[in-house]
Amino acid sequence: MMFTFGREPVPLFVEPCAGALGVSMALAGSRAPCGWMGGQMGYADAILQTMGLRRGQGVRELWIADTNDWAKAWPVLLSGQAKACAEVIRGWQGTPAVEARRWRELQAVWRAEGTPETVEGAARWVALVHGSAMMKGPQAGCARAEDGGRSNDARLTGPAGPTARLPTVPTRAWPDAREIPTPPAGGYVLIDPPYDGTTGYGGGLPRADVLALADRMASNGAKVWICEHDPLGPGAVDISALRWGTVRGKSRRTSEWLTPWG
Repeated sequence: MMFTFGREPVPLFVEPCAGALGVSMALAGSRAPCGWMGGQMGYADAILQTMGLRRGQGVRELWIADTNDWAKAWPVLLSGQAKACAEVIRGWQGTPAVEARRWRELQAVWRAEGTPETVEGAARWVALVHGSAMMKGPQAGCARAEDGGRSNDARLTGPAGPTARLPTVPTRAWPDAREIPTPPAGGYVLIDPPYDGTTGYGGGLPRADVLALADRMASNGAKVWICEHDPLGPGAVDISALRWGTVRGKSRRTSEWLTPWG
């Protein structure tokens, strides 16, 4: 397959299953403030290159959706308030025991009020995800014990650096991928749902809905790609061997395919 890599910023990038925006942030020349299960940070370069894009190319506008609180945090983080969020996170630093107790306090507040679209709300969500077990989010529990031990090298202090360096990008967010408007020609769409057959895939966006969403997203001429563990049509590209970095947990490599749509 021949690729022509762009030089101008992408006018619109759409991620209907956004999570930690590992690919969008790579496109913008930055990186996500913390990891996220299935966040594609390790595959970001391979995904962008397969789409004919490149890291750091730039993006003028983002449309995103997610059923978790990333959809509430990102519009704040990318609105020019990233440094303010980082300052809030730095204020929560302390010894391992202090940070573990603070994480549980933040979790209790999150359970009571969710993630408001404020600087403190966005900072709290980043800190909770970063400090959670396997970075699955606050519902998964804290990765660090109050005795000072830690699991998976999760630290509340870690997100401060990358959070402060996030770009300012106009961002629209929805709680459901099916609510995103149909993008115009010139836009790029990456649909990266929880994979078929895995826990959670069928809960909110089963494969039939993913394919229907891809059809609609491509209907005005936007360039659409679907990321899955199976090829979904002609032109699918196997990027399984192109992951950058290490994989936590078991060493087995899962399949990753990008399928152009429309």
